[in-house]
Amino acid sequence: MSFQNFKIKTKGFFKAHGTDIACYGGCAAIGVGTILACKATLKVNKQFEEDEKAKSELIKEFKLDIKPGKKKFVKGGKKDGADNISDSELAELHKQGRKALRKHNLRRAARYCRAFAPSALLILGGMTANVCAHRTEKKGRLEMTGIAAGLAATVKKYRDKFKEEHGEEAEKEFYYGVEKKEKEVTDEKGKAKKEEEKVLPKDIDISDFAKFFGVDYSDAATGYPEADLVFLKQVEAAATRKLAKDKWLTLNELYHMLKLKDAAGQRYGIAGGNNIGWVYDKDNPDGNIVDFNLFNLKKTNNMDYINGYNDVILIEPNVNCLDLGSAMWGFDMKTPDSDLFRG
Repeated sequence: MSFQNFKIKTKGFFKAHGTDIACYGGCAAIGVGTILACKATLKVNKQFEEDEKAKSELIKEFKLDIKPGKKKFVKGGKKDGADNISDSELAELHKQGRKALRKHNLRRAARYCRAFAPSALLILGGMTANVCAHRTEKKGRLEMTGIAAGLAATVKKYRDKFKEEHGEEAEKEFYYGVEKKEKEVTDEKGKAKKEEEKVLPKDIDISDFAKFFGVDYSDAATGYPEADLVFLKQVEAAATRKLAKDKWLTLNELYHMLKLKDAAGQRYGIAGGNNIGWVYDKDNPDGNIVDFNLFNLKKTNNMDYINGYNDVILIEPNVNCLDLGSAMWGFDMKTPDSDLFRG
């Protein structure tokens, strides 16, 4: 393998895993730096005792505790620590002592800095790596959200144009992939004839946020499709009004409005559902609608539910934001409490 290929593969690897390396490497650096800081503290404590002894010796050597012109005497007429030393000589001694003491303090400060430098650099580097990893990840999420929003807007524009040219019914059939097939049927007189039938493909992708609504899945369901459809449309309207008022709506809030329940009969919610949902787009007010795709003919059993043959329907909320906590900041609108977007 040539050096050029190795360089390209290495660059691709770090581009794909750079945030992981920065995050885990930063955590490791902080851990190692903390251990080194503990060791440096023990070393500095020992040096501190030695430095204090050296400082005491300097004070004693240069008689820094005796001020010029104020010699102290003890009984017997002897001078304390200043025998045969004139005022000028004592002043010079004090000047040299202060200089020596200043050098001593600078040297000890430098030793302490050298002792803590490796740990401080490791901890600071680890924190910087974590911050960079977070910013890169956040930037990537916002870019993906913007791409998804742009794609959704493009699809909506195309659907609107198709609807205008071919009609709403034709647009729905095209969007949901309805196929027209002929089949033979027998009329009341026993005569065979051909009829056109609309067929929906069964192999479809279902959103991660799609949930069944029925008596076994919600406390609000009655088991009567006509009544439950009215309730679901009311929840859609109420959620849309809340989105317009608060400028945001979480997925778990919507599940609560639907009174969904788990197998134990408790209130239903998903991990991360407080950070997923809808953000109001002031530049596109007509698109700020919470939709359950109730009349999506591609969804399993939805057609039978609408026609009253089934008491369970698959609702698929049209979530437009996967990271509310990041998307809301910086918007020129009401900003919710960031504590709401956790878990």
